[in-house]
Amino acid sequence: MTNQSYIVFMNENTSQSGRPRSFDKEAVLDLMIPVFFENGFEGTSFPMLEEVTGLHRQSIRYAYGDKQSLFQFSVKRYGKNKLEEIRDILSNSERAIDGIKGVFAMWVRDINRETCRGCFLVATSSDRTLASDSDLLGSISQINRKIVGLLEETFHAARIEGDVVTELTDRQLAQQMLTIGDGAMALCQLPYAREIAVTIFESFCKQICN
Repeated sequence: MTNQSYIVFMNENTSQSGRPRSFDKEAVLDLMIPVFFENGFEGTSFPMLEEVTGLHRQSIRYAYGDKQSLFQFSVKRYGKNKLEEIRDILSNSERAIDGIKGVFAMWVRDINRETCRGCFLVATSSDRTLASDSDLLGSISQINRKIVGLLEETFHAARIEGDVVTELTDRQLAQQMLTIGDGAMALCQLPYAREIAVTIFESFCKQICN
């Protein structure tokens, strides 16, 4: 058991009814996401999840349901974390265009990590074994719509501030930006793709900025 997983459930309280003990469900999901990301839905087993969390299968299933439900919880948690990261960057920037560049910088930082595996949302969307799971794909679409909404608002603010000049609408800009980011994440394990992604990011900003 790792120190991290020990911290997650060391404060569990024993249930008098014999049911699995309580723990921080979101913190446990954060431990399981990398396992699903690395091995995929089909390649991930409950023993793997038990090892990384230090929890018994009964506790995991009681909290989240079967593996399909657990995977969807993990995707939603990952999407929520990514959405909050983007929101923080945008809201903490002095000017709207600085927020846009900050999100690009976040992607570049992620791409250049030696351990970069890309984006869990992108990987899940392209997994053919999950193509029939409409609920899962619907969750991913909802997360992407929220990200596009944040970017659209920011492009609108940047246009008002005079930093964005283009005939494209704010929504089109937001959709293009997310597509660029997703594409870069999908190819991040290829060394040449990292250089191309940086060039595309810079070109995109130059074309739209005043």
